[in-house]
Amino acid sequence: MRFELKDFQETAVKKLLKDVRRAKSEAADGELQAIILSSPTGSGKTVTVTALMEIILRGDETSNGDPKAVFLWVSDSPELNEQSRNKLLQASSIFKPNDLQIIDATFDQERFTSGKVYFLNTQKLGKDKSLVVKGDKRTFTIWETIRNTQAAEPTRLFVVIDEAHKGMAENPQARNLANSIVQKFIKGSDGELPPINLIVGMSATPERFLNLLDSRRISRRTEIDAADVRASGLLKDSIIVRIPDEEQPSDWSLLRAATESWKRFSDEWQHYADAQKVDALVKPILVVQVEDGDQKKLTKTDLQTTLETIEAVTGRFNDDEIVHCFQEDSLLEIAGYKIKKAEASKIQDNHNIKIVLFKMSLTTGWDCPRAEVMMSFRTAKDHTLIAQLVGRMVRTPLARRIESSEVLNSVSLYLPYYDKAGLQSVVEKLSKPDPEVNLGIEVKIGSETIELKKDPTKQELFDVLSELPSYTIERITKATKVVRLIKLARQLNLDKIDKDAWDAAKDLVVNTLQTEAERLRKDSSFAAAINEKQEISIRALTFDYGELKMNDGVKETIQATPDNIEELFDWCGKQLGEGLQMEYWRKTSDPNLNDPLKAKIELFLVLQDDKARKNLEEVCGQRLQELFTKHSHEIRKLPTSANEKYRKIRQQAKDPEPFTLIYPDSIQDKKGKTKYKHHLYVDENGEYQAELNEWEQTVLNEEMAKPNFIGWLRNIPRKQWALCATYRKDGEIKGMYPDFFIFRKVGERIVVDMLEPHTTSLADASYKAVGLAEFADKHGEFFGRIELINKVNDSLKRLNMCDEAMREKVKKITSNDQLNYLFDEV
Repeated sequence: MRFELKDFQETAVKKLLKDVRRAKSEAADGELQAIILSSPTGSGKTVTVTALMEIILRGDETSNGDPKAVFLWVSDSPELNEQSRNKLLQASSIFKPNDLQIIDATFDQERFTSGKVYFLNTQKLGKDKSLVVKGDKRTFTIWETIRNTQAAEPTRLFVVIDEAHKGMAENPQARNLANSIVQKFIKGSDGELPPINLIVGMSATPERFLNLLDSRRISRRTEIDAADVRASGLLKDSIIVRIPDEEQPSDWSLLRAATESWKRFSDEWQHYADAQKVDALVKPILVVQVEDGDQKKLTKTDLQTTLETIEAVTGRFNDDEIVHCFQEDSLLEIAGYKIKKAEASKIQDNHNIKIVLFKMSLTTGWDCPRAEVMMSFRTAKDHTLIAQLVGRMVRTPLARRIESSEVLNSVSLYLPYYDKAGLQSVVEKLSKPDPEVNLGIEVKIGSETIELKKDPTKQELFDVLSELPSYTIERITKATKVVRLIKLARQLNLDKIDKDAWDAAKDLVVNTLQTEAERLRKDSSFAAAINEKQEISIRALTFDYGELKMNDGVKETIQATPDNIEELFDWCGKQLGEGLQMEYWRKTSDPNLNDPLKAKIELFLVLQDDKARKNLEEVCGQRLQELFTKHSHEIRKLPTSANEKYRKIRQQAKDPEPFTLIYPDSIQDKKGKTKYKHHLYVDENGEYQAELNEWEQTVLNEEMAKPNFIGWLRNIPRKQWALCATYRKDGEIKGMYPDFFIFRKVGERIVVDMLEPHTTSLADASYKAVGLAEFADKHGEFFGRIELINKVNDSLKRLNMCDEAMREKVKKITSNDQLNYLFDEV
């Protein structure tokens, strides 16, 4: 893959692959199979299935691929076919342009060609279409091509049904006439097509597809959790909706505000590109949804005034920077512009386009992460349509969060013809976790939201914050220490931090493997396996929570033929990565001997040995930590986008590892009635707005009254920049976000305290207390105080985890009653 899969995508691919292997085995016995990917909008279904197809063809670390596999990708429109092909071509490192063929009227083959993906849309399969009828220029109908391919390779033809919820309505007429093309693939059609043995369905809402499957077909379902998609950074964090104030003229003033917001996005992206020193600049799009027209008018919205209002903010555009997506194909001449029609699916990749005018047509083929501001002239009755459109706009342009700006992690929506009731309807629609509309992304009301910026006088305090350790509780795919070391060393080399790290890391792995081989050669059974080469016993290897483990009960014996040995050697390469198996072979094999396969068998047997793998992991883990410690300062100085790569390597550890946070230049927060001084993020008046509860207010007042107090930060839970400590409950690692960071001046030194007001009436109180104590065990030197605070008889009681004696007491508690006892003692 050209793209690095998100962790939830990797997990889904592994599950799908297991399902495919079981399905192929059962299909060989005549059982019809369906493998279903249930994946919400914005989760990258096409990328996930592309990775699956690559492994089916080429194999992975657990098995070899099948180069004779062939894929037929079915969707319901030519535009979606083209869009899917382009995505697949961008994502895949295996499929080349000539491997991805769109089936058109000229297609005529007896069978599909192995190793290729064919794209077919259902609109071409009606009885009046040339693909399904023989003629002077057609030898085979498309039904015959599909039928012949499956007959020749019953377990190698995969039919991928894109957006499998479409065309699934089951009714007597559909059963009798088989008029749904998709149903023909699933159930077969007399005289045309038998049921397809292996079907892969992919959809946000596959229930109708599942209901259509009868008892003849075995179905296996892989689900992607919407929460994992949100956590991955593939989707924006928030949608900010704005309607006019009651006294404010609505339409043109809000259009002007929308244009100013779009201009702000453009400026923010430029600032980000300059700060990150990257050439690839995201160019945001303003989409303007206008009203329907009638026989006399193209639209009831005044397009002349629309463009003049936008132009008053931005200045004059070039003709190719404004396009329309109206049903009419004609060139529009408005406000001195010649505006061409654009296909919705092609807007994202045309970086000249800045303004898009449309009515309703963007719901089909619309996938444009650059569309970050939308203005709609439609009325409140269209809230479902608007929610669907915005649901297609929430993808992040860089497929990840922007660490330095919360603005760039949001979408702005302007609705001049909505009142409070209408606003509530669209907010409810956007907030509802409906996979066809959205993913329950946070929706903020523009009038209730405020942007806060770093206080420039508090830079010293931000410098202290940037040194503090934090953890992540995201469900990240774990990796072995070998893989993490090589990734880290390569990244250090690419960033010119340590030009020797990569070669040194590869040498370390190879030398350790050679040392383990020397140890194993003293074992007679190992030596016999190498020398006799008659049969090789294989133990199945699994990867679980960052560890490679052998399945002792699963063994296989194969003949040590050259082909088999090469397959085992390829397996070694997939375990080690980075071509390390070839490094080992070059250093270990003797070119003067007539036995070039010996070193390959040896490497395979070394990696099958439990002790050898354990020793290799220990050595690589030690070097990993050495490199992180040695280069921590240089890594922190990197641009935030580069720094994120190192954070990911840390997150892939079996056990959570600490990392430092990146604090954005600005944040978006809810407006509050109370204003505070000395916060690190402030409004234009140098103040922070918040609604603190009585308990939090009391804690903050006490801290602010101290003579050495110099600043504070509210640690907002689950923000990308929020410091997270961990605790364990019922065997599961969870995250906690202490409420306040208090900054004090002690002599010439700035000291930061971490305070967590937390009532002991909550079920998690004792677990969090132990978690804070364990955090202080590891990282107490970064803080003056780490306090758990409870209100007892109208007074605040504090347990300071930086006090060793207190910390040891807290670590021993197992209940809230025991925690209350400790508070009573202080």
